[in-house]
Amino acid sequence: MPDRAAVANQAARPDGGSGADLFISIHHNAGGRSANYTTVWFHGEADWSEPDLDVARYVGHALGEALRTDVGRTSPLMSDQQMYPEGFGVLRHCQVPAVLLECSFFSNPEENERLRDAFYNLREAYAVYRGLCQYAYGGRPTQSLPKVSLENGVLQVTTVLDDGLPATWWGGDRQRILSSTISVYVDDHAMDVDYDPTDKKLVAKLAEFAVPEARTAALRIHFANFFKHHNWPQRFAIRIDETGNRGHCSPLAARRYQPPED
Repeated sequence: MPDRAAVANQAARPDGGSGADLFISIHHNAGGRSANYTTVWFHGEADWSEPDLDVARYVGHALGEALRTDVGRTSPLMSDQQMYPEGFGVLRHCQVPAVLLECSFFSNPEENERLRDAFYNLREAYAVYRGLCQYAYGGRPTQSLPKVSLENGVLQVTTVLDDGLPATWWGGDRQRILSSTISVYVDDHAMDVDYDPTDKKLVAKLAEFAVPEARTAALRIHFANFFKHHNWPQRFAIRIDETGNRGHCSPLAARRYQPPED
């Protein structure tokens, strides 16, 4: 499983970095002979990596519609921790947004027969493609690398948000980020947020910030555009330098399961 995830984690990017935009693992489920529904699995809790849910929703609905599975039987979105406390290995080892598809049940005799048909498999593949296109149309928001400073015990984080949508679209000069979705945390402490929709500049502050003994802290930034697509990356490592008044920031991987300490 780590080898499969490594393909996505180490994929070369045009900007010189590494990490795929998305990892998808495609499967067919097994269970009772009557079961035949579509599920899309994400890792951990629903708010660990929100972009996973954004794409999962589109692909899940597209598959259910194309394959005519029993979509009303249960939610198409599932956490892998419903199966195992540590989740699925292939999702747990992914450092980028990742989902696992259980398109249908091959243990259902009628579905098993359909899966032997090349045209039916093409229909399934096209449904995945269509779901991805619908997701891509709504963009993936991001932000500039945050700048961090510390003065008189006040931690300040500054970044510029990007709604992930083409600036050339009609209305591209209007606000396309939902202000109500903006939140910033450092080590799980909520920061006071000031967002200017005109220049998309975000300034977050936390008073009485105590520099951790390890001089590192975890920063989280969350927001969504008007398609309700969430930003990536969402997690950053802050390193406070020896002067105690400046921080250095670097992106972190998506949150993943950590085994309990002994």
